[in-house]
Amino acid sequence: MKFNLKFLTLSLLLIFFSGCESWKFYSQASLGQIDILSRSEDITRLLAGQQTPKLIRLKLEKILEIRAFASEKLNLPVGDNFSEYVSIDGRHVLWNVYASPRYSLSPLSWCFPFAGCVTYRGYFDEIDARQYARGLEEKGFDTYVGGVRAYSTLGWFDDVVLSTVLQQSEEELAALIFHELAHQVVYIPGDTQFNEGFATTVEQEGLQLWLAEKNSASSSVILSRAKEAAERRTDFVSLILETREILREVYESGMEKEKMEERKRIIQKELRIKYQSMKEGWGGYSGYDNWFSDGLNNAQISTVASYNNFVPGFKSIFIQENGEFLNFYERIDELSKNSKAARNAFLNVPMLD
Repeated sequence: MKFNLKFLTLSLLLIFFSGCESWKFYSQASLGQIDILSRSEDITRLLAGQQTPKLIRLKLEKILEIRAFASEKLNLPVGDNFSEYVSIDGRHVLWNVYASPRYSLSPLSWCFPFAGCVTYRGYFDEIDARQYARGLEEKGFDTYVGGVRAYSTLGWFDDVVLSTVLQQSEEELAALIFHELAHQVVYIPGDTQFNEGFATTVEQEGLQLWLAEKNSASSSVILSRAKEAAERRTDFVSLILETREILREVYESGMEKEKMEERKRIIQKELRIKYQSMKEGWGGYSGYDNWFSDGLNNAQISTVASYNNFVPGFKSIFIQENGEFLNFYERIDELSKNSKAARNAFLNVPMLD
């Protein structure tokens, strides 16, 4: 592990936040990150050793290949990111808490050092996350707790490869690495939808280029699998955004809360029915079942909007730049210097608040 000034600063956060609520949250965040950094192992060293299991070795080799592609073809700031590996227990490294008012689709936001204001609150312990969510529910908010397999430290530390992502396919690994590295190109504290929309666009366009340049014997299988996944993802996002607009009309209708609550329940039920019909069209693919097993409330639906609302606007700019990633980054960097209202207008996305 590389001990440096940033590591010391992270540790000092435990001292500076003296309020009870602040102390509890920042201590778990700081100690969780310190624990990950303290257990990181150099991937090249793991590959050179004889102790690394074959399946893990194959995935780590693929990650080094993806890193090289991200640097050479996508001009992403790879540096030492994803050059170290950390084995952790469980399927998720973090649990994010999302919340929205019961009759509004505008998500709550929380403000933190380094990241600015974001529409989620992350915990390294699932129990802590759900306890915080229950407190918000008692105050009348819709909440959603989602497990996270990887996250970006926004350049504050070198991002590591976590064991939580190794079960993913190689195209999923590529998409994840492209997405997280994109956050280090452009990041606006306090604008989750802009940041996630940009990173999602880099992820999708980068994955298309990565797949297009593959010429191995397994390319046709990987391309077919990725194409099916992209089509299902498009169907899923379209369904959720469509439902979001239906809910928005209800919330802005001015009807009484009792009637609004009833309409909300009906819309949630209809969403489940539409999903079942969509699954039939997918041949029974069940990859989104876990997502639909939750409450489908405003907080959960808003998470999909956060990642996808801005993507069409970003892709339009990418096309204008003829698919040149460096030119695209420069355009987005210039756009990021404008006000939030101006950015939204340019990307043709209405303000939510």
